[in-house]
Amino acid sequence: MVVTSLLTGHNALRRHPYIMGPIHSPLCKWCEAEEDTSAHVLCECEVLASLRHTYLGPFYFFGAR
Repeated sequence: MVVTSLLTGHNALRRHPYIMGPIHSPLCKWCEAEEDTSAHVLCECEVLASLRHTYLGPFYFFGAR
C-alpha cells in the first residue's frame, strides 16, 4: 500500500491534498523549497538527506548536473 501510494502520488504528502483542495500550499513541510511529492521526499529534499542516507544508503551521483 505504501509503495503504491508513493508511485501514484496519492498519499498524505502535501501535493495531492493541495490538488484536492483542503490545504493552501503544496510546498514541502520540511524545506518549503519545492512541492511535497514522492520524488522530492525520496530523492531531493536537503532536510531529509541524512534520513535518506540512514535508511536507503549512500547516494552517489556520477554525472554532470
